[in-house]
Amino acid sequence: MLQELLFALSGFPGDVFIEDKAGFTVAKGTPFDPPFEETVLNKLCMLGYYCKYLKNFISEAQEKRGFYLDSLCTGLREALGEYLDTVAALEQEFDDQVSLLYIQHRLEKYHALFPPLKALVDDITDNKVHGCNIFGLVSKYAVTGTPILKEVLERLLFHIRRALVRQSTSWMTRGNLFDPFDEFFIQKENSNKEEGSKGTRDSLDSYSLRAELLPSCVPISLAKKILFAGAAVKVFAQEKPSGHSVYEGTDEELARRCTEMETKQDLTLQEFEDFVEGIRSQAAAYMWRVFVEEGGLVWHLHLMRNAFLLGHGSLFQHFIRAVDPLLRRPPDEDTEYKVNELFQLHCTMLHQEEDTDKLTLTIRLPQTGGETVSGWDCLGLSYSVSYPLHVIFTPAVLTRYAHLFRFLLDVRRTQDVVQQCWLWQMKNKAVCNVESVPLTRIVLHMSSVVESLHYYLQADVVEGQFTALVQRVNTTRDFEAIQQAHSCFLGTLLAQTFILLKPLHEHLREILHLCRSFADLFLAGEPFTKLQEVMKNFETERYLLLRILSTLANRHSETHISRLLLALDYSSFLSTAGTK
Repeated sequence: MLQELLFALSGFPGDVFIEDKAGFTVAKGTPFDPPFEETVLNKLCMLGYYCKYLKNFISEAQEKRGFYLDSLCTGLREALGEYLDTVAALEQEFDDQVSLLYIQHRLEKYHALFPPLKALVDDITDNKVHGCNIFGLVSKYAVTGTPILKEVLERLLFHIRRALVRQSTSWMTRGNLFDPFDEFFIQKENSNKEEGSKGTRDSLDSYSLRAELLPSCVPISLAKKILFAGAAVKVFAQEKPSGHSVYEGTDEELARRCTEMETKQDLTLQEFEDFVEGIRSQAAAYMWRVFVEEGGLVWHLHLMRNAFLLGHGSLFQHFIRAVDPLLRRPPDEDTEYKVNELFQLHCTMLHQEEDTDKLTLTIRLPQTGGETVSGWDCLGLSYSVSYPLHVIFTPAVLTRYAHLFRFLLDVRRTQDVVQQCWLWQMKNKAVCNVESVPLTRIVLHMSSVVESLHYYLQADVVEGQFTALVQRVNTTRDFEAIQQAHSCFLGTLLAQTFILLKPLHEHLREILHLCRSFADLFLAGEPFTKLQEVMKNFETERYLLLRILSTLANRHSETHISRLLLALDYSSFLSTAGTK
């Protein structure tokens, strides 16, 4: 009986202790004296069932593979090893004097340990918990008041945490994203993987967090710091594979600290956060030096302001008038070359060629058989990004700048043609007829709308936000703060120019289109009857714009809406006139 019990406790059922769906149990018909022994034996042999169950889990896990699963199994083996050592020690002590109560006493603590461990591995198996999420799940189970369970789960956490720390430090210090089993919460974007094979450089945006693999006990802020530090190393390593390290001069100390983090038994989350923040700060300071001091970031930001956001007002004023006859027509294969030739000519005339040698105007030719469009509709601006500015001016960022450029250019072009209408009226004001008054009034209204919109966009939005951005760049030595400020700058521009609010943005576009249509007809000397429909549509659209802005200003707290409304309709004169 005792020998059978030893085998059962080790996870091997036999004739006396058999296995059924619920676990190990004493075979029916087995005689007992006294009868209560059956109850004790049934309780004891369940430990053997749990032992076998955990062994099977470990065996099956070896086929699935994974750093975190392997680490969990290492901790489980240690716990089972201690249990089996106790069973082996009991075998050495077995004699006629050893009672079941003594065996039960020696193994009692495992009744509090094995059921929760079985529940843990069942949770992992049933819910297919994978990778870093195993760390989060074990952390939840470790919140317990049972001493032996807490001790074992802390040991499991140590092994799993070591895998997490090792993977994180490898990424942060060497840019090594070694993740053969798809377990880590950082990934390289698929699109960038394909581009990378074609020689495209990585940027910080080439890597991202995988929310589904981020452990619940790891704050998102900590994960972002880990992501940033590793991406910084990765990006600069590809540019200078044999050059200076991001952490040059502190490599040995950093390696020592990494080893300390991996091997510390009672490592707390706060200690790990402090360690990560130290690495992140060092990487951010290095990148600040590369971008601001060596890369001339502020100069490049001014270039983007002057070009994409039309800061060079005089340049674009002359260029628009010079290129307008060419871009009024549908574009062909030679249009882009001619446009850039004119652009560079005006840059030279205004002594701004050094600022614009990285800029190229582009013409996106329409599809054959599609709707007829003018060259203005196809015009864009591209920027040739050089190292290390590609980290900030990514394709996604340049796309945002391009959206702003097209809209601001649309406003500037409309402003110019409306001014031409006003100048014509001033030169010919001696000619007075019944049509002069409504034409003068409509030009005045158009000029008021376009001038107010242009002032709002350039003075209130672009200049205000750009000043804040440059001030932020000049007052911090943390690149990540600069990157966040730049991202916030672009986001604010897109929001306050209403590009993100499509219905209102399209309404503004329509008003600008009506202004240009009127100017074309007016300057071409078309009869008043042809102008009347455009004039009527403009007044309707202008009034609707004021009502939309007024509604938005009443519903939302954004001050930029109120500023534009005030600029367009000072003292509510125009909106009141529109109701009459």
